[in-house]
Amino acid sequence: MRLRSLALWIAAILALAIIPTVRVGYQPVLGWLGLRPAIQSVAVLPLVNLSNDPEQEYYSDGITEQLITDLSYAKPLRVLSRSSTIGFKGSHLSVPQIAEQLHVDALIEGTVLRVNDTIAVTVRLTAARPERQLWAASYERKVS
Repeated sequence: MRLRSLALWIAAILALAIIPTVRVGYQPVLGWLGLRPAIQSVAVLPLVNLSNDPEQEYYSDGITEQLITDLSYAKPLRVLSRSSTIGFKGSHLSVPQIAEQLHVDALIEGTVLRVNDTIAVTVRLTAARPERQLWAASYERKVS
């Protein structure tokens, strides 16, 4: 249950970072970081499990799934399904290459590391054209 609230928190922050960049008519909205590329669609790539234990993979898969679900509530934003992005797990393609294949404006990627009773999640929002990191954050919580 705590992981779901962590994913919900991350998704809410991401939505706040993305929504100001959605086009209104033909003019991009000014975000809190200034003029940003218009983002109308996003794909959440499978988060990378940095633990040395493959049995911890369910954490990264679960947080990925929860981010997709939570971001899908941001109505002006088209969020691709997990089945569309799962093929890019472990991919070494660049952000622009993946975005072009998925027909999205931006990608969300990140990592998950569980050590003992602590889980650390790092998430980045990157615009594809031009490639530019728009937002990033790290979160650390006790699993218990």
